[in-house]
Amino acid sequence: MSEERKRRLSLPDELSTAHSKLVYLTLALEGEHTVRQLSTRLQLGASEIYPVLRVLREEDLVTRRGECYVLEEA
Repeated sequence: MSEERKRRLSLPDELSTAHSKLVYLTLALEGEHTVRQLSTRLQLGASEIYPVLRVLREEDLVTRRGECYVLEEA
């Protein structure tokens, strides 16, 4: 496994909830997703996904590109 992949799969200390960890790891492993895609993939409602993405964006861990969310580049 490459060092870059290992780094991306390491969970940042800022992630304290199960949902934030799931969203982060999904984006790390699978790349960009829309809220609908995350909702379907993780079997969570959009109302559960949006607050997680807001916090991840505030922590500069995730960025929004159009309708999609992706991990912030290191």
